Amino acid sequence: MTLDVRLAQARADQRELAWVKRRLAEARTDRERVTEHLEVAEKARGYEDADGLTAAQLLCDELADELRAVDAYIAELTARAARVADADARYAAALAEAEDAARVDGALDEELDTLAVAEADLGWRRVELGEVIAIGIGVQKTFVRVVDLVRELSPQHYVEPMFGEHLFPALTGKTQATYSELTASLAHATHGLRQFTRACAELSTPTNGLEPQFDALPSVDSFVLRDVVWTNRPALESLLPEISRVSSTLAATVGELRAREASLASAVAECARMRARLLDPASVR
Repeated sequence: MTLDVRLAQARADQRELAWVKRRLAEARTDRERVTEHLEVAEKARGYEDADGLTAAQLLCDELADELRAVDAYIAELTARAARVADADARYAAALAEAEDAARVDGALDEELDTLAVAEADLGWRRVELGEVIAIGIGVQKTFVRVVDLVRELSPQHYVEPMFGEHLFPALTGKTQATYSELTASLAHATHGLRQFTRACAELSTPTNGLEPQFDALPSVDSFVLRDVVWTNRPALESLLPEISRVSSTLAATVGELRAREASLASAVAECARMRARLLDPASVR
């Protein structure tokens, strides 16, 4: 089988795979709808009297038949998808072979070199963005833990304690351990924010780096001693708005980074299309 034939076959299989995936998504949505309706109908059937029972049963049977038909269609589509599941891999392999052939005669060297440089640069930027986003997500997870610890120390359904009520958990170490984890979590978040801010500023993007401004995170120094004799509930609850403000800024920045990541992904896809047009001119017909 010649290279042109293999390219054409792989292209056809790619189109088949894309079509089948769309139909599968639609069929699975239909299945969810029919399943939900069937569950409702079966529950309603239990409340029908003798006169309405026959009609209710007919509706259940009709929906059950439809569900079986949808399942059969999904099975058929799944089998079709399996037959062409390697279409993208086969097309990529054929394109690589076409590029090797083009490199031999040197006809497309300049264009292919330009694409290779662009793809390498885009690939690095995506890796870089992914690492910064991961740092931001890690800090957000730490914030979630901070909120959990504050809620543990200051429950929502809180009754003001009598003098010394927290003395026993404080002396047994439970209070101190919780505050220690809270302090450590805030320190971890502060360190993560510094990393995140530096990484944002150093991003090698065409529009330069981001420079998010974060408020300083609060401290919980001396809370344990205060909790022995009274309650820190007001002070603890004041942490949450501060954490919320910082978290909102962080979330907005991560959102901006994800938008940049999507733009880079689009650029990578366009490079792939340009490469295909160069090496497989028939793909644009």
